[in-house]
Amino acid sequence: MSLIRVLSLLICLWLAIPSGYSQFEKVLVLNGCTDYAEIPDHYLGILDDHYFTTIECWILPNCIDGEQAIFSKQWCNGEFGYSLSVNEGKLRWVYSLDGSCNLLSIHETVDKVIPSNEFTHVAIRHLPNSTEMVINGKTISSVQLQGEYGQIKDSAEPLRIGAYREEDGSINRYFSGLIDELRFWSAAHLDTTLQKYMNMPIEGNENGLLLYLDMEEEGKGPGMPLHNHSSLGKEQDGMAVGGTANTPYTSTYADYLKNPVDLGADRAICDGTVTFALDYENYKSVLWSTGVMSNSIEVSSFGTYSVLAERERCRFFSDTVAVGPAEYAYRFADYTICPDGAVVFNNRTYSNEGTYRDTLASVMGCDTIYEFAVSFYPPLTAAVELEACPAGTTRYQGEELAVGDTASFLLTSSRGCDSVVTVTVVPRSTIREELVISACEGVPAVFDGMPLLPGTRTEFAYVTPAGCDSIVGVSVELALPMTGFLGVDRVTCAQSFILSGPGEQTVWNDGTRAQQITIGTSGVYIAEYTDPAGCIHRDSVNVTFADKTVYVPNAFSPNEDGINDCFQPQFSNAVTVENYKLLIYDRYGALVYQTSDPDDCWDGRYRGETIRGVVVWMIRGVRAECEENEVLMGDLAVLP
Repeated sequence: MSLIRVLSLLICLWLAIPSGYSQFEKVLVLNGCTDYAEIPDHYLGILDDHYFTTIECWILPNCIDGEQAIFSKQWCNGEFGYSLSVNEGKLRWVYSLDGSCNLLSIHETVDKVIPSNEFTHVAIRHLPNSTEMVINGKTISSVQLQGEYGQIKDSAEPLRIGAYREEDGSINRYFSGLIDELRFWSAAHLDTTLQKYMNMPIEGNENGLLLYLDMEEEGKGPGMPLHNHSSLGKEQDGMAVGGTANTPYTSTYADYLKNPVDLGADRAICDGTVTFALDYENYKSVLWSTGVMSNSIEVSSFGTYSVLAERERCRFFSDTVAVGPAEYAYRFADYTICPDGAVVFNNRTYSNEGTYRDTLASVMGCDTIYEFAVSFYPPLTAAVELEACPAGTTRYQGEELAVGDTASFLLTSSRGCDSVVTVTVVPRSTIREELVISACEGVPAVFDGMPLLPGTRTEFAYVTPAGCDSIVGVSVELALPMTGFLGVDRVTCAQSFILSGPGEQTVWNDGTRAQQITIGTSGVYIAEYTDPAGCIHRDSVNVTFADKTVYVPNAFSPNEDGINDCFQPQFSNAVTVENYKLLIYDRYGALVYQTSDPDDCWDGRYRGETIRGVVVWMIRGVRAECEENEVLMGDLAVLP
């Protein structure tokens, strides 16, 4: 890498580092040409039919010319929708109240508030009768350019991140740059709340959070997932669409700033050519100082060459490399050969020991001077001693040899040099082997037809037909009893329980022979297991099936008539409650009541008003004797 490139990269990095931004870890990178992500429409959609809405995210556009969609769910043609975009440096919010593109509602900042190559936190607060725009946590001046205020309507269109679908079905207005921490809320958050959340990652379970994409996924190209970390979960997961095999992708901001263009070190040539190429294949545009616009160039003249590559739209990288004349090259080498061998170099044969010099001309016209030494391998000899039984023979290089024989063999090594191997055959010594076998208590082990008691060692002598002696020493150890293989006594809340023995030779107290049995009643269970040595092992276990009952009403009427005015779960005496928590959600998924006291009950009110209809309850932390945690859920009808 040239000095000019290093200085240019440092200056670019210094200029590109924003002050005070709080983007977290990875970002979604979009190339402004083909990249976007898509979340399919589910149920009523993300913002469909919501009266109060806040949408926020971090963005870093590579440029601010034209209009670039941050996200959109709008294309009219009978579909209601909305879109947030950067329009010539201004933040623009567009939505349809009638599903027609004839008269859209357009709201925009008065000034250009979004710079290029710098992180900006953007947010909009959409209310039925107004819209407010927030930049870096502060509400700024904005104006309704056309149309009326109103409620966001139901739309079956997917939510697209980084692109916009036109009325004719085409996709354009691609966003070039970075998007991070995209959050949709079903509430109109004040500036103080936005300032709190914008500078920190969130958990995903915050009240009113509909969509939360933190862009921390690993991957690139079409099909890369973007997971929704709000309470809606997979229902609103997204996925990359379009793009190339390498885009879109996620990256840390530090990696995003790295210059991918590296032409390498300066090069030297003689009369030939040299090729410079870019590693990345999907640049939007490439321009070399020679005027070439492809990913590589071939040069044959001395000079300085540079390249300017556009990776994402409006995002350029460059590098410079110098090509100069090459000098003579010197090479040194040593060759070791067999005495009757030779070295062939540059069509010349060298068969004697000594030091030589030769010159080669390369295809680029540069001469290379080689200096090399030739030497001989020393003669190779080896002595090998083989063993054989006293009355037997052994073989070497296909020749049969008896005990006491000595023979010489001429071999060719892997280097091609001859070597002499002298082979002597000696009688093989006695082979000794030790075995350890187990015996059950009170029962001797048997080896080669002989009973052997635990704690003894006995030697057995054998002679092969070839006369080789071997001695086998057999030691007998007492097999240890197997205890506790059924585990400890236990209490369970399940309807059934599986008991497991050590193996298939387990016999249970009901006569069943199997490694496992399934039980459904409380009691003491006994098993006997016969191991491969024939030893019998016994164990027992006490299994108790716990009783637990939790009663939760499915309806109540908080009308202050003194009958069923309060909702409260009831527990039997067999149920203990620890870490208890009761949660109640309305039909929109908003949390309307919670308590950690089992004695508390809900009067059906939320923010002073009585809720009507069906709600969902959830109980966490109910524990029975078996000490198994539970999560219970169900519907509750709030009647007049």
